[in-house]
Amino acid sequence: MIEVTGLHGSWGGFELSDLSLSLDEGEYRAIVGPCGAGKSLLLQCIAGLHPGHGGNVLLGGEDVTRRPPERRRLGYLPQEGAIFPHLSVRDNIAYGLRHHRVPRAETEERIAEVVGLLGLESIADRRDPTSLSGGEAQKVCLARALAIRPRALLLDEPLGSLDYQSSQEVASALEEISDSLSVTVLHITHDYTEAASLADTVTVMREGTIVQEGEVHDVFWHPDSRFVAEFLGVANVLPAEADGEGMLAVGALRLRSTDERRFPQTYVTIRPQDVVVGDGSERLNNTFAGTVRSVTDEGFSVRIVVDADGTELVARAPWRTHFEPPAVGASVPVGFAASAVHVFGEEA
Repeated sequence: MIEVTGLHGSWGGFELSDLSLSLDEGEYRAIVGPCGAGKSLLLQCIAGLHPGHGGNVLLGGEDVTRRPPERRRLGYLPQEGAIFPHLSVRDNIAYGLRHHRVPRAETEERIAEVVGLLGLESIADRRDPTSLSGGEAQKVCLARALAIRPRALLLDEPLGSLDYQSSQEVASALEEISDSLSVTVLHITHDYTEAASLADTVTVMREGTIVQEGEVHDVFWHPDSRFVAEFLGVANVLPAEADGEGMLAVGALRLRSTDERRFPQTYVTIRPQDVVVGDGSERLNNTFAGTVRSVTDEGFSVRIVVDADGTELVARAPWRTHFEPPAVGASVPVGFAASAVHVFGEEA
């Protein structure tokens, strides 16, 4: 439904380099990456806000590369939401409809439709939008984007500036939109947890290029490079080499893995959630003696760093009733399954 081919150009200190991606009708795609990766720039080029780029943008097979933003019929939500403070809530929602000269009766019908969809009945008649909470204001901006019945929704960090409660409200609204409508969504975020909770697929960007894309959970569990692994929060990214007996040598450790790929420079990742410290670790394919180096309370989980024969392994366990983390300096068994050892090669 959205197809970008060979997109390139530079704007100020930002650059996109021969970038291509494709979204199917109704797909919810998250674009993730660090600050400065070009995520917002990509979204703005699709929206038509940077017409001077090279490459092509197609919507539903139609080339809109030279078409101005108002003729692309895209619902674009910029990073700050951009509610119009001088307009009432209803006039904010109707803004795009009036620009497109939608008849009054149909305008009222569409306003009622998006108000009901996003649960805005209690604030729909408010004349001063500056009195809205952050979550309410963002949902009004979403309603404005949806009211034009867009070909696709382009969302730039829609939860980034909200407090926890407001972000949960807007995330629920986005889930409702995704479930109820067949609209295609392109959602920019630097937060992979946010991407994983909302999107079907994900594209990871770095320095104006795409470095990996695929289904959310596949990218999360199987990063293709050290950059992707570390950006997604994999604490255990370790250089390895084949030991000649079908196992992987990581320092003094020998690891079993169900992933049989090997590269000139091989790395392995083991997610902290898969590393078991203490009871239960001895039943796993990879088990080692370790010494606890640190224990950190992370609120809902505890982070435990264990030294196993010179190799540091990070484990993360959820807090549970009667859970007693090991003491720093304690000798403990530490282990993980062979299926938890993901292998990839050195990035280009």
